[in-house]
Amino acid sequence: MQNTIPNIVEINEVLVGINETPWHVKSYLGKGCFGAIVVAVNKDTGQEVALKLEDANQEVRTLRLEVEVLQKLAEINSTHCCAVFDRGRKGDRYNWVAMSLVGKSLMKLQMEAKKKFTLRTALHLANGTLEGISDLHRAGFLHRDIKPANFAIGLPPNCKQIYILDFGMARKYLKNDGRHRRARETTGFRGTPFYASPVALQGGEQGRRDDVWAWFFMIIEFTVEKLPWAKTVYRGATTRERLRDMAEDRQFYVENGDKLLIGCPKQFSLIHEHLNKLQFSDAPDYEAIIKAIQDVYSDQNIDINSPLQYENPIQTN
Repeated sequence: MQNTIPNIVEINEVLVGINETPWHVKSYLGKGCFGAIVVAVNKDTGQEVALKLEDANQEVRTLRLEVEVLQKLAEINSTHCCAVFDRGRKGDRYNWVAMSLVGKSLMKLQMEAKKKFTLRTALHLANGTLEGISDLHRAGFLHRDIKPANFAIGLPPNCKQIYILDFGMARKYLKNDGRHRRARETTGFRGTPFYASPVALQGGEQGRRDDVWAWFFMIIEFTVEKLPWAKTVYRGATTRERLRDMAEDRQFYVENGDKLLIGCPKQFSLIHEHLNKLQFSDAPDYEAIIKAIQDVYSDQNIDINSPLQYENPIQTN
């Protein structure tokens, strides 16, 4: 179906940002009611980038937060984030940022594979996505919307590389002195309900553990094709009631690993047990989780250097 949303920027338009670099808009990667992502080329060097544009008049603007998070990730030398090359504003119409062009999202890879990832591929994605989340936490931020659509692979020949994307719901969880913020008494729901933790679904203050719970649910789906609640219909009359019902259902699976982990490698039970022990401000043991993932390779005689399922020429989004 053709996208009927008007273009926020025109093809062949040239944008000039704070670095005085001319960016020539080539094509659209995607667009919504409040912004768009386009491919643009540096007219001086030929470098291709992704330009993320945001309507300057919308009530909630997140592009500044996106840039802040990416800059913090760059400061800690994360290899799982896009680089920021330039940024600017087009009058009172839109703000934009130029960043690394990446490959397909993990959601698109799922769709292409009909959700049937090989175990080798699922484990590789598990490792790379968790490293990205760990880097984000080390930079002082929570993501709060972990899901396949918010990760992407690199462009050929770097399609093994995993990038963490879209920080519109991110929140700084550390104070300026490095201490953890206290949990607020009331917060609104942030995230995607299908992958969210029980705490998030209840509208509670999310911590690092909640990002990792959402990651774990995503990896279970990568590994066994679907989550136990995939076909559950929540019939609450209001959004709040449906979220409450989801939270109760999700809590059941958090407490009952034997129901959640059907068909998963036995090492996933160690991850499940670890996450259940974490309190709000606790740091997950990322290294122990990655070790559990690596142990699956040896336990099931999987060659860590064998090709990934999607290692073919990859087009951009």
